[in-house]
Amino acid sequence: MLFRHLLPNVLSSLPVQAAVDVPRAVEFEASLSCLGLGVAVTTPSLGLGVAQGYQYLFGGAWWPSVVPGLAVVLPVLAENLLGDVVRDATAPHYRRRPVRHTQCAGRSAQLGSEWKRPMAFSPPAELLETATRRAVALRRDLHRHPELGLTEFRTASLVAQRLEALGLDVKLGRQVMDSASRVGLPDERELERCYRRAAAEGASAAFLPALAGGHTAVVGLLKGADAGPVVALRVDMDALPIHEDETQAHLPAREGFASIHPGVMHACGHDVHTALGLAAAEVLSRLRDRVKGTVKFLFQPAEEGGRGAAPMVRAGVVEDVDHFVAIHIGTGVPSLSACAAVNGHLASVKLDTTFRGRSAHAGGQPDQGRNALLAAAEAVQALYAISRHHAGRSRVNVGTMRAGSGRNVIADHAFLEIEVRGETEEIAEYMRRRAEAALQGAALMQDVKVEVRIVGRTTTADSDPELARLIAEAGAEMPAISISAVPHQAGGSEDATYFMRRVQKRGGKAAYAVIGSDLASGHHTPRFDIDESDIGWGIELLARTLLRLGSDSKAE
Repeated sequence: MLFRHLLPNVLSSLPVQAAVDVPRAVEFEASLSCLGLGVAVTTPSLGLGVAQGYQYLFGGAWWPSVVPGLAVVLPVLAENLLGDVVRDATAPHYRRRPVRHTQCAGRSAQLGSEWKRPMAFSPPAELLETATRRAVALRRDLHRHPELGLTEFRTASLVAQRLEALGLDVKLGRQVMDSASRVGLPDERELERCYRRAAAEGASAAFLPALAGGHTAVVGLLKGADAGPVVALRVDMDALPIHEDETQAHLPAREGFASIHPGVMHACGHDVHTALGLAAAEVLSRLRDRVKGTVKFLFQPAEEGGRGAAPMVRAGVVEDVDHFVAIHIGTGVPSLSACAAVNGHLASVKLDTTFRGRSAHAGGQPDQGRNALLAAAEAVQALYAISRHHAGRSRVNVGTMRAGSGRNVIADHAFLEIEVRGETEEIAEYMRRRAEAALQGAALMQDVKVEVRIVGRTTTADSDPELARLIAEAGAEMPAISISAVPHQAGGSEDATYFMRRVQKRGGKAAYAVIGSDLASGHHTPRFDIDESDIGWGIELLARTLLRLGSDSKAE
């Protein structure tokens, strides 16, 4: 906060008996939250009075400390009472709102005694404002043109074009994806249709050919002015097979940037992630003289379904990475709050299942048919009846079922999209085995054939506490947000865990962070939308984080 930066100078002129302890001064400031001043309680000093608070900070007798104690506390009170006025004056590049308190709130409590002084350098406000305006515009463009996993031809080509314009070294397509490792690839007809559509909707002609065939990953490398570690930021780009709400109650529809692709929308915020990644690259490219080491910007396709990360890992894109950060918007974390660590992503397996039977006249010769639809229906019931595992969370879901051709025809085909999840890979594998047994049993009951294909996977990984602390320290330099290094518990799955595991296996550090945002509706719903005013501070947090990680001497 503004007065926090002035506090050491004020205190240094006071007649105290002990040296000024800036971290404890910050803790004392945080203790004022019982008065509703916007930060979490971390010390018991509130209630002792101003004079005793001063004694807590500096030691010594309390009674001669009343006047100096007021000098400590009054600026804090003034700042919090002024609220948005002070915040707007100190950081005008994004709109401020009251800090909300969740498990991710309370900087001092989570950072503890290793709180570091703010960095001497802050990204220029004008640069952040420009990057924010561009990011919001890009986000809206991407939201209007969503693309499903491994068909992100337009998105990836525009990303590559922008990275090159910023002066980064760009690699894409087969250079950064192992083609043979891809699963769940759309058929050739669908790939060609999406490729042509991308070209018609403004994809970059210079980069589009390299993405053909579903090789839609992009990596941008920014080399700093000085030696240092290799830091990677990963964002994802793909959309979901959901039809976006078209009513005026939905802001993208009301303001004209809802999806123009029927049945496809950005319902998880990956359009925002892409815009944030490019904006962070823009800011750092303008501050290259302050960048140490190398920053890799990884733009990953096909996160949904767990299909994009593994081919990039096998292509070697993180083999030299010392610090790896993946991000997500929202996930239940409110606006102006951030979590520097997420743990507990579930391992998952994605299964495409096809039942093949024999058609027959439903009235005249039903006994001659082999009912694939009935087999699929029995399989669905059996799947949801799988016993949950005692050792941790386990999940199963049937997302789609398509079968048959007419009301008077015994269905000769049925198709299911299924996923199973587990708190560990062992639990996920247990669920997969039981699921396949249920599918085989249903096929046997109806005398039909069944084919089960694995079309995606994710694994588990936890954020490194040391890296989470560095991210939280970067966020602590931003007075308007609340950030925590205490792990946030994940509710779903993420294939960024493949990147994390690989970096950690090589001795590097990895973390999965959340940029909070108040959501209009939950993830994976037709009315999903974020609060765009969170994009600005999200860009600043990423820029500060990447600069701080580049300065981490332990990684060099």
